[in-house]
Amino acid sequence: SSVCSCSYVVFGKQWYQRRVRGKICILKGIYPHEPRKKRKLAKGSSAPKTFYYAKDIQYLAHEPLLEKFAETKIFVRKIKKALGREELDTVQRVRDQKPRYTLDHIVKERYPTFPDAVKDLDDALSLVFLFSTM
Repeated sequence: SSVCSCSYVVFGKQWYQRRVRGKICILKGIYPHEPRKKRKLAKGSSAPKTFYYAKDIQYLAHEPLLEKFAETKIFVRKIKKALGREELDTVQRVRDQKPRYTLDHIVKERYPTFPDAVKDLDDALSLVFLFSTM
């Protein structure tokens, strides 16, 4: 879809913290876009803002990884709280319940067949070669 015909969304503060949002967007292959009338969309503000297609944000809203990232955030909060109270038995119990997530569904989504994965392999090999020559 063309840039001019889509509506844009700026991630609001209530959505997710910047680091989590960046992880999700990178994993899902969603990148920010530069609108033609940026000043109009930013309502005259010159503050730096990141614009995404509204359709992309709706696509991200149903991602199961968001729940896992929220669970991880809660986990870290529980650990910090127990450490602050010096409850070492609670810390150990909470650490044993650390949330885990896999990226299998994202890989399968991006590369549904083996030939699709092999097509993108040259990009990774080029990057490895670039770093090895530095």
